[in-house]
Amino acid sequence: MPQASRCACLARRRSQQRLQVVRWQFHPLAARDWLLAQTCPSLSGMYLVKLATLLTLLGGVSHTDRTGMKVRGESHMLLVGDAGTGKSQVLRYAAKLSPRSVLTTGIGSTAAGLTCTAVKDATGDWMLEAGALVLADGGLCCVDEFDSIKADERTAVLEAMEQQTISVAKAGMVCKLRTKCTVIAATNPKGGKMDRSHALHAQTGLATPLISRFDI
Repeated sequence: MPQASRCACLARRRSQQRLQVVRWQFHPLAARDWLLAQTCPSLSGMYLVKLATLLTLLGGVSHTDRTGMKVRGESHMLLVGDAGTGKSQVLRYAAKLSPRSVLTTGIGSTAAGLTCTAVKDATGDWMLEAGALVLADGGLCCVDEFDSIKADERTAVLEAMEQQTISVAKAGMVCKLRTKCTVIAATNPKGGKMDRSHALHAQTGLATPLISRFDI
């Protein structure tokens, strides 16, 4: 490339950077819009979903209220939408953004697979094998096809999402495992089509206590 053309390209790039800085100074939300445009660029639009995903990944600050109850700082998000609307892509991109993440699917998952299970080692002794929520401690756990998990096994994640621990009493072992992680789950409505005239629990088949664990 000739020297004059290289200098012209550098000057053009610097002018664009200055224009970007000026735009951010006069438009406080320009930086937010730029972040949303860079989030999961394979999906066009869906700015509210992308904004909710970024806020969920950022989370909050855990604290103890006046009554002495500890309030978790990690946020949980539930994506509900028609099939083929990009929910799985959002989950995969969120898993890439998090330095510690576990991506799993509800198809074939059991309560033991999400929490923990007791197995025998080579010597015949019992040991605990961590599930997805325990492995994601300190990071992010993405669960796709959340509606495919059996109804009686979804209750196993209630304690993990709210108390951020799992109480284990298996094979003579009694302990508590940490599950201090953010949970982003995706599910399809019944019939594959969202109907806003019906309640969310009727649309997804998820119990109300489980839906209440999700902040977004």
